Amino acid sequence: MLPGADPRSSRSVEPGPLSASAYIKFEQIRERAYDLWERHHRPDDFSIELWLMAERELRAERRVQAEEPEAHVNPDESGRFRG
Repeated sequence: MLPGADPRSSRSVEPGPLSASAYIKFEQIRERAYDLWERHHRPDDFSIELWLMAERELRAERRVQAEEPEAHVNPDESGRFRG
C-alpha cells in the first residue's frame, strides 16, 4: 500500500475479459523491445520508449486474439471433422 493511502478505501478490481491473457511476461516484452530497437537502427537513449511500445504492441495483439471468434471443428455423422 502506498504511504498515506487510506486502507479502508482499497478495493480489489474484478478481472475483465482480457485479464487472464493481459499478463505479458517480462521476457516477451524484453524480446519485443529488442526487436524494435534493432528495427529502429539501434537508437541510443530510447529504451523506455521502446519498452512501452513493445508492451502496447503485445497488448494490442492479445486484444485482437481475444476478440476473434474461436474456430470450432465439429465431427459430422460419419465421424469426419468439418470446419
